[in-house]
Amino acid sequence: MANYQVGERVRVVLVPPYLHEATGDAAAETLRFFESCLGKEFQIRSFDAHGQIELWANDDGDPADSVMEHSIWIEPEYGELVVPQRAPLA
Repeated sequence: MANYQVGERVRVVLVPPYLHEATGDAAAETLRFFESCLGKEFQIRSFDAHGQIELWANDDGDPADSVMEHSIWIEPEYGELVVPQRAPLA
């Protein structure tokens, strides 16, 4: 597991399995939102007391929602650190 820091970028690589087991309309909406985040990169905003990573993501599904920011929390194992590419030396 990587040692993440606030400000670094993380790519969501897996939807937490427990989200697939949850029931109800709110759970289904949360699952859809997490699935829409798969493969995307987000900046780390904070951590909670349990080591979960807080990421801010815009909901791109509806132009009316594009100004709203959504906070998602994931365990570190469901993300991977995005290392910036360096330009090759000339």
